[in-house]
Amino acid sequence: MLAWGAVLLLPQVREEPAVLATLTLAVVVFCAGMITLFNRGLLDLVERFMPRIIWDRIGPTVRHIQDSMLLIGQNSSILFQTAAISVLRQIAICLSVFCAGVGFGLDLPLIAYFATIPIAVAITALPVAINGLGLQDNALILLFGTLGVTAAHALSLSIFLHAMRNGTGLLGGLLFALMRGRDRYMVQRPAAVTVLDEPKPEPTALTD
Repeated sequence: MLAWGAVLLLPQVREEPAVLATLTLAVVVFCAGMITLFNRGLLDLVERFMPRIIWDRIGPTVRHIQDSMLLIGQNSSILFQTAAISVLRQIAICLSVFCAGVGFGLDLPLIAYFATIPIAVAITALPVAINGLGLQDNALILLFGTLGVTAAHALSLSIFLHAMRNGTGLLGGLLFALMRGRDRYMVQRPAAVTVLDEPKPEPTALTD
């Protein structure tokens, strides 16, 4: 949704009715998918009409996602908090790539990054490549190419995005492992037992 709103602000897109129609269709499909995930009846209807060979491959995963979404949906505050965190994360990623683009000498407006980066990041979620390798690169080359950016510069931005995402992920995983190991050590460490000195018996006088 963030990328869709940013794309509408690009003059190149507003002048192309076909692009606007495609983006509108994509948003409609996305909204329909989200509504389906929050409704068991609609998902049952999709299962009924979808070919069995396809549903057998993706059905269990979709059901698992729906169970998670319904569980989150029971608490609206958690749903809004996760959505806000996701938006803030996308903004941080776009700003980081924008700074990298300035460092590479690209003369692109900030809105161009908000229109392209979230789409490329979403494409990496497709389960056809390891960590989105190749998918993100080609997506950014295609998207930035429409804005007049060369393939070399687009690939450089993609490599920067890979490094930033994987680097922060490794750093976060390391911190999580260290903190979890420390907490486990604190739980498993036996508590110190203080042994009180027992009073020694007083010597008794010997009697004849």
